[in-house]
Amino acid sequence: EVYFFYGAIFYWSGMGDQALEFFTKAQKYLSGERKLITGLLQLLSGLSLCLTGRGEEAVKILGSSVRETESEGGIFLSRLYGGLFFVNYFLGHLAAGKEIARRALDLAIRSGIEYSGI
Repeated sequence: EVYFFYGAIFYWSGMGDQALEFFTKAQKYLSGERKLITGLLQLLSGLSLCLTGRGEEAVKILGSSVRETESEGGIFLSRLYGGLFFVNYFLGHLAAGKEIARRALDLAIRSGIEYSGI
């Protein structure tokens, strides 16, 4: 988890490439788990890709992760939706972002996720 937090510091400092280095290291230790921290890892990895000019790549990666886990629901999926929402909005894909927001709201209601900002 330390690598995740270092990556987050670099992301919030506007240093996307360095953030991605730490997120890649974190992924090695956290892979396979579908928890809040791994959802946040994918969310911030997607935003870091967007920060480095690779937003379309982020949409593909996050979209693929959503398709793989959508039937499971839960907090992990909510963070994937969050990442996909923000990346789509940053890229100007407003209709796609709106659809993701609708799906996130449905998930939050269905799963009883209370701290989803809804």
